[in-house]
Amino acid sequence: MKKTFTLLLGLCVLVSCNEDEFLEKDYIETFQDRYNRENPTGDLENDFKIAKYNCEVAEEENDIEQTTFRVDFPAAIECEFNEGGSGINDLNVQGNAPRIDALITARIKQDQSIDLSAGTTICDMEFNFPEQNMQYDDEIFLLVNDYVVMSSQDYSESDKHPNGLKKNAIGLQQYDWSGENGLLGLDYIQYYTPQFCLGVDNDDPDYATKCNIPATETFGQMKLEIPKTEIVKLGLLSEGVVNRDTKTKLDFSFVTTGDNDNGDCEHAAYSYEVTVKHVNIYELAEEASDSAE
Repeated sequence: MKKTFTLLLGLCVLVSCNEDEFLEKDYIETFQDRYNRENPTGDLENDFKIAKYNCEVAEEENDIEQTTFRVDFPAAIECEFNEGGSGINDLNVQGNAPRIDALITARIKQDQSIDLSAGTTICDMEFNFPEQNMQYDDEIFLLVNDYVVMSSQDYSESDKHPNGLKKNAIGLQQYDWSGENGLLGLDYIQYYTPQFCLGVDNDDPDYATKCNIPATETFGQMKLEIPKTEIVKLGLLSEGVVNRDTKTKLDFSFVTTGDNDNGDCEHAAYSYEVTVKHVNIYELAEEASDSAE
């Protein structure tokens, strides 16, 4: 039997549709052709509403799939400072500045991508970190699709960091290194701001179970529990979600920063498992169409 779902009333604002299409549709086709990744202040908010709706419907209909991946970041030794430079704007080929006490001047960024089928909508992610020896210096950032999901201090734009990392149209904190709102040149002061986890409020009574980066040189377990709605937003920025001929890619990154010391930018090897919950609207629509014939 062909599945049918009520259409979001706002969809016809995005695409033209006749009366039958307005009343009934297999699934909303997420990410219309007019979606433009380079213009996140355009249709991004509408795309989020559609993707969120599709995930809710897929969950109700038991159409959510899940895939578990292992993410590995090897140990990093120390920053490659620009030893011949004299100021914050003197950058070497790695994009790092000279050693300057109490300013972020260098970083190491490691990347790993995982692939899902083309046109996949990301609905949720669960992070599973093992207990391990924590070692990092100075600060660490965990990124998904180049947006901060976890950091040992909050470097978003604020009174303490007026030129801190900006948030996009749907509230995601975008990682940048040397741009106008990049990490390069921001103040480095230990414990200057609290830890950051996407979608987790510092006043949450369960904060410690949802967001935790143990102190360096301790044995502990990182914890990260991101609300589903924030995961759906992150998924919008995945390569391939708007192209049925290109695999959907989720990009994970690990960043460490330093100011002036030997051993800055170092971190121990970190590995974790991430379970991605997802649905492919295109495939479900085709299956529904085939079953109706």
